[in-house]
Amino acid sequence: NFLAVFAGGHIGKFVSATAGKEPVDARFSLSPSLQAYLREQMVPTPTAQKDQIHLPTPSPFALKAALYAVCAAFDATAHWQRKESDNKALIFQIISYVEENYTDPITLHTLADTLSYEYHYLSRVLRENLHVRFRTLVNQYRCERAKELITETDLPLSDIAMNCGFQSIRSFNRVFLEITGATPSAMRGKQ
Repeated sequence: NFLAVFAGGHIGKFVSATAGKEPVDARFSLSPSLQAYLREQMVPTPTAQKDQIHLPTPSPFALKAALYAVCAAFDATAHWQRKESDNKALIFQIISYVEENYTDPITLHTLADTLSYEYHYLSRVLRENLHVRFRTLVNQYRCERAKELITETDLPLSDIAMNCGFQSIRSFNRVFLEITGATPSAMRGKQ
């Protein structure tokens, strides 16, 4: 028996391809040829040089190839099921990301890169669970924050737009009207 633990960043494509799924059983067997390949790539043979033993550092490319070989062997025999409990945690991660980054020009692609998921998968999770597109979620959050600033401060609307992540006053006015049903200046006038 052997247990391998390594960071998902080393096998990003595999992590993305299996996002939202989990194996029914995580145990599997390696072929003798794959076992020999792994020993060759991951357990370097020491060499003696002038009263010193030298342990060569494996090539990072060889290590990555070895890890992907293990992933391929696992995937060939694994039975996958949808990870139901993962969606709640993932949605929390998405919302946290929006809360922390809404002032920046974030996209579904930047979210996918940050969370190491395929953006198509994240889009589907948002659609199925929150019934919203990522851009709409970000704009709703930006508008909620803008409403707070409009009603609770005397900041100029242009500053509020920029502080809330809008790239221009025009997009701020358009999105704000679309989401709240009022323009920013009309909302400020109601105070």
